[in-house]
Amino acid sequence: MRRNKSIFIAKFFNIINFIAIVYNASIYLFATNYVVAAVMLYSLLGRLDAIPIAPVLAFDGNCFLCLLIIGLFIIVRNIQPAIRLG
Repeated sequence: MRRNKSIFIAKFFNIINFIAIVYNASIYLFATNYVVAAVMLYSLLGRLDAIPIAPVLAFDGNCFLCLLIIGLFIIVRNIQPAIRLG
């Protein structure tokens, strides 16, 4: 029973982590699009120390890396029982 509960908690935190990463990337994407659409780009660029990468690239990269991590979790979970059996 305790093992099932810890597995559930781990899956729950993985889902929460994925949602948080996609949420932060979405905020970055929409905020950048708003600044460009509202023609406030010059005031934003005047305050930046470094110019970040393209927002769409950051959003797509975050989604891809999250899916890659989830895929690795699934692969490792399926390989571990085969290793234990010998």
